[in-house]
Amino acid sequence: MTSKEDDGPAPRTGGASSQAKKRFVKATARASAENAQRLIDGQAWDDLCDSIRRAGREMLDMQIPWSGPDYVDAFQYLAGIVTGGIRQAVDHFDPHVPQWVYNGTTVKHSGDNADNRYMIARLEPTSDYRITGVRGNCFDIMFEISEGYMQQGDFKTFATLSFNQSFRAAPDDTFEILISASPQEGNWLPLHPEGRQLTGNSGSAGPTVTAGGLVFVGATSDRRLRAFESKTGAELWSTRLDAQVNANPMTYRGRNGKQYVAAVATDSLVVFALP
Repeated sequence: MTSKEDDGPAPRTGGASSQAKKRFVKATARASAENAQRLIDGQAWDDLCDSIRRAGREMLDMQIPWSGPDYVDAFQYLAGIVTGGIRQAVDHFDPHVPQWVYNGTTVKHSGDNADNRYMIARLEPTSDYRITGVRGNCFDIMFEISEGYMQQGDFKTFATLSFNQSFRAAPDDTFEILISASPQEGNWLPLHPEGRQLTGNSGSAGPTVTAGGLVFVGATSDRRLRAFESKTGAELWSTRLDAQVNANPMTYRGRNGKQYVAAVATDSLVVFALP
């Protein structure tokens, strides 16, 4: 993945997007000075150690009747999450020289589909980026732009692109993706002013296409089930579920004559009626 700052299409000027970028640049400069001082006086290190200590205490305070091996697994999981976060924050912190960070086989993601391997890279909203690669034998490849690393609560995903939606590769399986605030030809991921992280992974579930030209697909980390128009790729509908869709959606006609779409989200079956 490369960052393009001196060439390529010029960013948009004027409007809310331009103002958001200016605010981001000012806030980043102010935060950089504050963080530098926190590093010099040792406050940053103390805060890191305190946060790890609190995470361990919260796990112990859950009052679950664990056995000895359960505690080993729990702290191993926590250590893996901390390791992944520190690697990204320290070893690959510069969004102007982005690098993929693989979570590996021992660092498990705290969301659904924990055994999936994710690639993570830092982004800076005022830059343009280009990703190139080869699809190979992957059934699906998905890229998402989100607010940050392993966010809790309402995880904000600003843009998603996958082969099962509108992502296209050349006949030789090579592909190129452009990431920028301004629209681009071909495979384009819009860069949101709050976008800080690019996540890439192989999708765990494929799409289902109806006779009427609707494409239903889940398998994104924002836990949404989406419907697209097959001819244009336009998103027509989406809903946020309690868990991530981890199987191909299915569609069927009920006894009442209505058509339904169903999907398995981790350990639940969700069903929606088509209008």
